[in-house]
This record gives sequence, structure tokens and C-alpha cells, in this order.
Amino acid sequence: MANEIVVYCIETGEFQTITLETTRTFAANPYVAWLKFIKSVIVGESLYMLPRSYPAIIEMDLITHQLTYHTQWLSDIQGKTVNRDALFWTDCVLKDSQLILPSAIANVVFSFDTITKKFSVIYSGNQPVCYSGISEIQDGILLSERNSGRLKLLDLSRNRLIPYEKMPEGFRAHEIIGYLDFLQIEDNIFAIPWWGNMLLQIVPATGEILPVKNYDEERGENKDVAVRRAWVYNGKMYCMNNFTGEIDVFQQNGAFEKSFAVTVSENFTHNMEKNMIHNKTQMFAESNIFPLKGYLSYILNNGAEDVKQGQYF
Repeated sequence: MANEIVVYCIETGEFQTITLETTRTFAANPYVAWLKFIKSVIVGESLYMLPRSYPAIIEMDLITHQLTYHTQWLSDIQGKTVNRDALFWTDCVLKDSQLILPSAIANVVFSFDTITKKFSVIYSGNQPVCYSGISEIQDGILLSERNSGRLKLLDLSRNRLIPYEKMPEGFRAHEIIGYLDFLQIEDNIFAIPWWGNMLLQIVPATGEILPVKNYDEERGENKDVAVRRAWVYNGKMYCMNNFTGEIDVFQQNGAFEKSFAVTVSENFTHNMEKNMIHNKTQMFAESNIFPLKGYLSYILNNGAEDVKQGQYF
């Protein structure tokens, strides 16, 4: 259940394991052993692991591999929790030496100084909301409310949170997380929907929020997320459409370009199926059938033969 951190040395080709401390459950958020962390970020010579359910932000020194457990922030959300399934979601913003961390469990935004190693509360509100997506823009920090998906602007000069702009007509969030992430291409920011029904284009220069795609047109009776993953490559945005099973490609101005299907190597799929059958509670866990070293060997040595145009691991 992921009780260790695995470090792979590129120079020696060897793995090293670092054992995590036994967790002490934070009462307001259930501990889930296979969902410990949600995101990691490197600042200088330290790696910071942001928790999904593990009750600490872990800092690992990339030189010595020493672990430091930061828990001061837990006291700042005691008695303020709204949800009970995640401490943080997906991302943070690095501004100068500060990590800006929006809570996914309480109406609190933290700042962590990576030099002094101290936390401070930038914003704390009384309304029963919390946050998922975060992005830095010229006027401050852009946040998306976790449940409603609505966008807010955090003014760092006054530590004030205000509505960003009016959401497009017809916008709605079907379930608990409207927007998971923000992606930036040139001067545009795109809000990537999970249960939000629209892919949105945010234009900081004008303050506009524009609908790029309405996923309700393809959702039907499907109650799952709209976009499973999205990324930027060569100035274009790629979104894994969870309803069509295809990847949608958008230009930097938000214009739709094309969609294409993804096929997976039969050999890779066969190994994954065996792993899932033997590890029903850990769908993609390391196992005797699918060990981490064997997987790396497969990718580096044998996998190259399976990669053809239109095929991905």
C-alpha cells in the first residue's frame, strides 16, 4: 500500500527505497493507504509531496534523501472542514520562495515559505467552500471552488478573495469537483473540467470567461468525469475525452482542431490485465506479476517495438 518512496538513480540504474512513517489519521479526513499523495513539486534541492489523505506535507532532501514531515497547517483547518475525502487536489503555485496551497477540505489558502519552512494562512473564509484548481495570473491567484466550479480571484496584496467574472450561460457542475486543473498557453488559461460541463478559456487581459466545449452534448447518461487528463504540447492543448474515448486537440486560441483515437499495445494491455486480476484492491500496484523493475525494463527494452504511430503507453 505504498509505504515507501522509491528513488531511481539514472546514473547507476538502481532503485532505493525510503520508508514512510506510520501515519496517524487526521480525524477530519479519512486516511486511504493507496491515495496518500496527489502532487509533488521540486523547489531547489527539495521535493515536496502534497497529500491526498496522508496527514503531512513531506519534504525530501534530494541529496541526502532525509524526510521532514510538515504538519503545522493541520491545526489551521481544525473545525473548518467541509469535505472529508481529500486534503489537497492536484496543484499549487510557486511564487518566489512561497508555495501557495489551496485546501480541498476547508475554506483556507496556505502559504509555505520554502526557506524559513513556516506556514501562514493567506485567506480563511466562513462559507462552506473549498478549492481544487489553482493558477497564477497577473492580478493574483486564480482559484476554482471545488464543488461549484466557480472561479475566484485571490488578491495577494490584500489577502482578499473575490469572484473572478460571471460564468458562461448554461454552466454547471454535476458532482463534487467542477474543475481539476488549469493549463496555460501563451496569454490564455484553460479550466479543465472533471464534473464541470464546460471546458473554459480564461482571458486575463480582458477578464472574459469563454466556453470552449460543452461536454453535456456527449455526456448522455454518463455520470463520470468529462476530461480524464489534459496537457500542453507544442502550443496546443490535448484533452482525453472520457465520453468518446478520443483525444481532443485545441489550438492556443481555444479553437477545436481535431480528435483522434488511441490504441494501446496488446502486450502492455495483457500484462496490465493480469496485474489487475491478481491485485483487485490495488489496480495498478507493483506486484510479482508486474514488478516496478520489470516494468521499467519492458518500457526501455521491449516496449520500443510496440510503439507505432497512434499507439501510446
